[in-house]
Amino acid sequence: MATIESKDAAAAEIEDVQKFQEHSHPDQLAQFDQKRAARIRHRIDWRLLPALSIMYAICLIDRNNMSGLAVAGMTVELDIVGGFEYKMLIMVGVFTVGAGMFGAIMMVKFPDEELKTPSVKFLSRDELDFATARLHADRADVELEPFTLKRFLEPATDWYIYGFPALLMLNTALGYAFAFTLPVVLRESLGFGVAKALCLTTPPYFCSAIVMFGSAWLSDKYQTRGPVLIVLTTISLIGLPIMGWAKNPWVKYFGVFVTISGANSAIPTVMAYQATNIRGQWRRAFCSATLTGLGGIGGIIGALIFRGQDAPHYYPGFIACIVASVLVIIIVLIMSAYFRRCNAQADRGERILLGDPNFRFTI
Repeated sequence: MATIESKDAAAAEIEDVQKFQEHSHPDQLAQFDQKRAARIRHRIDWRLLPALSIMYAICLIDRNNMSGLAVAGMTVELDIVGGFEYKMLIMVGVFTVGAGMFGAIMMVKFPDEELKTPSVKFLSRDELDFATARLHADRADVELEPFTLKRFLEPATDWYIYGFPALLMLNTALGYAFAFTLPVVLRESLGFGVAKALCLTTPPYFCSAIVMFGSAWLSDKYQTRGPVLIVLTTISLIGLPIMGWAKNPWVKYFGVFVTISGANSAIPTVMAYQATNIRGQWRRAFCSATLTGLGGIGGIIGALIFRGQDAPHYYPGFIACIVASVLVIIIVLIMSAYFRRCNAQADRGERILLGDPNFRFTI
């Protein structure tokens, strides 16, 4: 029985390799010089990123408003009776609907669908051929594979698949812990007033945006994810004790900058870490589902880290954040060691990774 299963697995692997070779388009890639290729990438970026950024920003603003309401006393008095409050809620709804409409206009179809019916004012046929050829050369999964439950659930047997959602769960727990409660922590732990606590919430996130873009640039430049994630988590580990145990409130506030810069920047790094280490559309679908599910659980955990009964110092919350950060580093080290071993075996011709002879895990 084991022999039959091994033969079936080998046959499936050979079929995947043949499919990869059939869909490689070196001629299409050779027709485009680096400058034109860069222009195509920039056009895709400018078409997708503004709409995605606006929709994601609206989503986060809606969630993070709860911390502002809490510090303003809404946890005690929940009766929204003023006309101003109603107007604010209506405006948030209007912005959300507007962002959704903008996204519906700007979003484009999957590459295989774009080839059949191109979106208006997007890419020419030659540029679409080039973009899909690049995707084929990178992961050979542009064309939609027929759905089978076996193919969808196949990644469930790979232990490292669960490492990515575990990393996101731990990082979102940190990110949302501060997003939900930072103004409250600033007011009760650092001794700031309501207005000052609300105003001082914003600058650390601007700082984290700079760190986020810098870490993304370094990750792409050096084609690595795990080490960057470890560095960002270490930054959080440096900031958490400062924020939790320093005596001077402004030193504590400096710790807020350090902590949030690392914690927020780690979230997109985890997403990129997963995206570059999977191929195949149904494998990607399964992995995205687990990533989103555990990421949501991390948000629930984050809402419970800084509890009201732990005020004003919130020591248990800070200890929980430190433990989560240490776990992130441990998981990344374990996965990196496994990926290095798999890549070394593939380099020696001892195995084919994910059905692609050219695929290598991103460390």
